Amino acid sequence: MDVTQKNLENAGARIESSRGMVRFAIPLFVMCAVAACLVALAVSLGDGQETVEADDPGVAAGRRLPANVVLAVESESHIEQRRYTGLVKARRSVDLSFTRSARLERLLVDHGDVVAKGDPLAELDTQHLELQKAKLTSALAEARAVVAKLTADPRLQDPIALRQSLQQLRSEFEQLKARMAESNTAESPVSERMQSLQRNLETIDAATRTQIEEQQQVVADLQGQLAEVDAQLEESTLRAPFDGVIALLHVEPASLVAPSRPVLRIVDQSELVGWVAIPAAAAPDVVAGRRFALTVDGRTYPAEVSTVLPEVDLSTRSRTMILKFDETSSAKLSPGMVFQLSLPREVPGTGFWLPLTALTRQTRGLWSVLVVTEDEMGVDRVSRRYVEVMHLDGERAWVRGMLGYGERVVADGTHRLVEGQTVKALLPAGGDPVDVTQLEERTP
Repeated sequence: MDVTQKNLENAGARIESSRGMVRFAIPLFVMCAVAACLVALAVSLGDGQETVEADDPGVAAGRRLPANVVLAVESESHIEQRRYTGLVKARRSVDLSFTRSARLERLLVDHGDVVAKGDPLAELDTQHLELQKAKLTSALAEARAVVAKLTADPRLQDPIALRQSLQQLRSEFEQLKARMAESNTAESPVSERMQSLQRNLETIDAATRTQIEEQQQVVADLQGQLAEVDAQLEESTLRAPFDGVIALLHVEPASLVAPSRPVLRIVDQSELVGWVAIPAAAAPDVVAGRRFALTVDGRTYPAEVSTVLPEVDLSTRSRTMILKFDETSSAKLSPGMVFQLSLPREVPGTGFWLPLTALTRQTRGLWSVLVVTEDEMGVDRVSRRYVEVMHLDGERAWVRGMLGYGERVVADGTHRLVEGQTVKALLPAGGDPVDVTQLEERTP
């Protein structure tokens, strides 16, 4: 009895479980049936839409993905903008040093000081030069006194009177000589007197000339030594050779300086120039007076070609071009700044200019572009062309490869398209389809 009762309870439990599963399965079955109906309806509508699009080409074209295109125009050469890096320099910049070795007494300027031509900048110790000058001055005074004493000697007064008497007697002698020649008489006493005066004059001159000349030579030597000391004293003060700015101090006061050791650097910032190396082949195209726009720290400054140096650098095979800035630009620039120069150069070779957005990277260094062509039904479809990038210039590239004149190249949005897809070709400005007949007329 107990077994029968237990079996009945188990059967009742199984019945209740089956009823719960039936209650869950009915809603699931209904949901599956509704989904199947929706799928069938969508397939039916899709077939009808395809039929409408096939029957109505205008509607089909309106649902194609629009694509902006550019015309591939071929040319025999292109202009490349080659950029070169140069350096801003001061037209005059020099390290100053003294001409003799000595201790630096004073520095009269500091970094960044603005100086004018002739201003004193530094001074050397001149104590020993001052002592030497005092000794030479004293010796020169003594030598000059000796010369004055010799000149004031009474014996030197006689030669002057003797010369005057001698000149007078010579005149008289010539007259008497003429008379004696006529009368055949002996020499007169005047002739004997004249000879006596001549011997006296020669004796006095011989006695005093040597002393005076020796003492005058001493005076001249002392004057030369004194002038040399004065020159050294003048060179003991370092002066500005031109208007400029003190850029650097190499030494400090009390240092021992020599002619080979620079003391300070002065820079003329009133006129700056730019030095840049350009290819030797491009140098003949650059003439004096040509203007360029140089880029310095993102800003452009006008500059004019001053000259191109004639020599070619053996290591770089380039020539140096020097450009000069105007006063306004020079006031804003500083020596040592780096600038960029863009120099146009014509490169021969057939190719096409295309926007960078039209290019897609491929393998082995190649690139590809998408071209819109018409199929046999007159529908625009996308096909792929492989090209090689030869030069980049900003937002465009110069390419060559499997492109033809007048082909329509997809300008952007290439990631949305695949090869063989139907599209609606639009001009770059957007909106109007490209007239294929115009392309055919432009194709040579």
